[in-house]
Amino acid sequence: MITGSCSVFAVGHTVLSVNGLVADGRLLKSEGGVRDILDVINDSENYPIAIKFGRAKLSSNEKIMLAGMFHSLVYDGVLLFVALAGICQCLIAVMLSTI
Repeated sequence: MITGSCSVFAVGHTVLSVNGLVADGRLLKSEGGVRDILDVINDSENYPIAIKFGRAKLSSNEKIMLAGMFHSLVYDGVLLFVALAGICQCLIAVMLSTI
């Protein structure tokens, strides 16, 4: 990022890296070991600092969970469509019988 630049943060964004070191939760992994992100940010020797934000990748379990939720939504949509189609047919029949 350029100094003073501003980007939009959205719900679900996390710290992906600090100064090129990959972040894993609150920790930075480097050859020298593991450091806390807040310690790196608080240390004035690390400035200027480059922090990369974004959405973390979904795990396999999260992907399976989302697929299951999507399947349920599609199934509910099909049931609603069938129910609405039946109601529309009944309304059309009532309207035609009154003519």
